[in-house]
Amino acid sequence: MLARLGLSAVAATAASVRQATGDRLGWVATAAGCVAATEAGWQQRGRSARSDMALATSSVRFGPRKRNMSTLAFMTRHGELHVDPRQSSRLAKLTLKVADRGKDVLGGGTEQSRGVVYEGVMSVSSKEWPHWEADEAMPLIYTHWAAAVGAAPLPEGTSPLRTVIPPDALLSLHVPKVARAVASFVARPEGKALHITPDLTAEIIQPETELPGPGVVLCGSFNPLHHGHRLLLETATQVRAETLEMSPHRLWPAYEISLLNPDKGLVTYDDIMYRMARIQGRTSVILTAAPLFDQKAALLDGRNVAFVLGIDTFVRMMDIGYYGTPDALFGVLRALAEARVAFIVAGRYCERRRQFLSAESVRADLYPALLELERHGMNLEVVRVPDSRFRVDISSTSIRAASTESSASTKWWEPTSPR
Repeated sequence: MLARLGLSAVAATAASVRQATGDRLGWVATAAGCVAATEAGWQQRGRSARSDMALATSSVRFGPRKRNMSTLAFMTRHGELHVDPRQSSRLAKLTLKVADRGKDVLGGGTEQSRGVVYEGVMSVSSKEWPHWEADEAMPLIYTHWAAAVGAAPLPEGTSPLRTVIPPDALLSLHVPKVARAVASFVARPEGKALHITPDLTAEIIQPETELPGPGVVLCGSFNPLHHGHRLLLETATQVRAETLEMSPHRLWPAYEISLLNPDKGLVTYDDIMYRMARIQGRTSVILTAAPLFDQKAALLDGRNVAFVLGIDTFVRMMDIGYYGTPDALFGVLRALAEARVAFIVAGRYCERRRQFLSAESVRADLYPALLELERHGMNLEVVRVPDSRFRVDISSTSIRAASTESSASTKWWEPTSPR
């Protein structure tokens, strides 16, 4: 964690805290490292960083062997984070308290009660936690969350949340600006897309908006997001990087959720917030009201985007039934080809057939509309992901069938307003 923060003051601060407290406070040193991230800024204002911070913390363990977990507190001049692992057998309640503008949360007296409080939850039962350091996650969650709500600037060089949060962990941090942006977009989504960034911010994307990089966009409902989705997006990003002959780090991977879906109905605000809890802080999420790929491409600068989809979605995309006539289907494919949109197609486990459908079965001669494109001198770029690089026999449908948790019956993730 100290190396990830990239701050020279961290090691010295951590060592002094260890010497003063002993190793019984398992993540005090890490917390001190996070506090040191703001030390330079405080010193510029003529303050001593160590006199302005306070730490009160105890050891925490997440995962299958969680035992004797107690409430934690992580405090700096800007605010404090409390983690209560006793929320349930699976979740910990997170409470972020930050100072009013111009106030000091740790100043004592009546000002202690004038802070603004935000709430969230996160997994404590993630199967991934034994391989990740929960002790490292808490300070970084505090740093990003406080920056997102405007309580403190994000220190330069701070590691992304994805470096300390397991991919399968649930994380729902209430950020008012993001919640308002999602609600506003759901109310009026026409002609734009909404980008929820890994840095806990939200920004509107319009056709003329410059994207963060060449996009690799996995489209789906993600109800829920699972290991197969994450692995597919990772693999597709690598495949696209090879095609473009550039580093994967220069690409922009993202999940896209359309509010309108021909097969699955309208996606609501509650649905979005529920599904984002498995993505928040780790990968970009794009919200659109574009159920068809030519509509998505028009919003996302088609020349700079590759859409990732399972073979079942590709087959539906080529189904005349969704367009009404062969001419309408050809018109959509022609628009996609002219925009130089790319498609990365992967195999998919079919629940109905109970078998894995290989992407290698995708051939132009099986689809008359693709042959028609070729006769007109055009080509739709379709890249097939070899089964040897991606195969996951799991689906969101099977997960929902095996779980009693659903967005309709569970409100654990619901964000709260500041109070």
